[in-house]
Amino acid sequence: GDTTAVIPTIRGRAFITATTTFHLDPDDPYPHGFGVGYATDARKADG
Repeated sequence: GDTTAVIPTIRGRAFITATTTFHLDPDDPYPHGFGVGYATDARKADG
């Protein structure tokens, strides 16, 4: 087309340095984790 654009090129190597497997307890009340210190987790004060 008529639009000037930048076409990025990425080069390099990557290595797998570790693998992890998580096992979730079906009785866990927080199976997806929980946040600590996030504004969305804060309770509003009464009054």
